[in-house]
Amino acid sequence: MKLVEIAIENFRGIRGITLPLDNLTVLIGENNSGKSSVLEALKLALTRGLGSRRGGQFAEYDFHLPNSTATPHGASPVRVTLHFAESTIDEWSEPINQQLNEVIQPDMTSGLGHIWLLIEGSFNTVTEIFETRWAFLNSHKAELVLKTGCLTGIRRSWTVLEKLSQVHSNPRSRS
Repeated sequence: MKLVEIAIENFRGIRGITLPLDNLTVLIGENNSGKSSVLEALKLALTRGLGSRRGGQFAEYDFHLPNSTATPHGASPVRVTLHFAESTIDEWSEPINQQLNEVIQPDMTSGLGHIWLLIEGSFNTVTEIFETRWAFLNSHKAELVLKTGCLTGIRRSWTVLEKLSQVHSNPRSRS
């Protein structure tokens, strides 16, 4: 499984960007063009997990402010969407397919499995705290309704995705 695309909306200086990723992706740009913000959004999405920071995933300074009078409390939600895909048909083992079966979206043309994970941060005006929610999406970017219960299903699927990313980021030598 590979992370093949990241979409970022309203994160720091980034109003919106969709970045296709390859085996090697290089970010090149002038100072203050958003390279570090792209990497930080990816880091936040991949390493903070579900609810590991009290009050939410994103902090006040993470929200894109369109002008000098805007505040994070009234800002549009931060959205980071991660698109994972199989590299080859049946790349994911049967146990992984069983655990992720509610969130894997098959491509009818190629037969490859895809997973879209949305991490969204916003300010809740009732509780007056910044909150983060996670949702899996279908190929049309609509939220999936998980049979196993929303948070339980997301936590279980997230754990599997974390384990997969650790395996692929720490390859073992094969002799």
